[in-house]
Amino acid sequence: MVLLKKARKRFKTFKGVNIAILGLTFKPNTDDIREAPSLDNISILVEEGANINAYDPVGINNFKKKYPKEINYCQTPQEALKNADICFIFTEWEEIKKITPSEYKTLMKNPIVYDGRNIYKKEDMQEIEYYSIGR
Repeated sequence: MVLLKKARKRFKTFKGVNIAILGLTFKPNTDDIREAPSLDNISILVEEGANINAYDPVGINNFKKKYPKEINYCQTPQEALKNADICFIFTEWEEIKKITPSEYKTLMKNPIVYDGRNIYKKEDMQEIEYYSIGR
């Protein structure tokens, strides 16, 4: 919920906001979504009427059991980022770590990234609006 609190400073509501979610599982290399930070956050985003595009290399099928129609599930992180107003990173998958700041800038409508896993160095993310937690 820390990321949503930070995002609330920029967005009073998420109604109609295009949101990219990168990572659904509680950690990489598993399809386990129990206690995943994405669960609580996505429930609020869905409730508020956000347009959600989500990417996870293996957790999508488990997540579809909980949200079969409320979320658009994407095959690549780049697909999830396309035209997004904001991005939340909840799992530190290698595919997500490889996304460059210029990709965020090119793909997103507004390159605003909230990184819940601190997968990037702040100094490397200068060309986009980047927030991490615990730093």
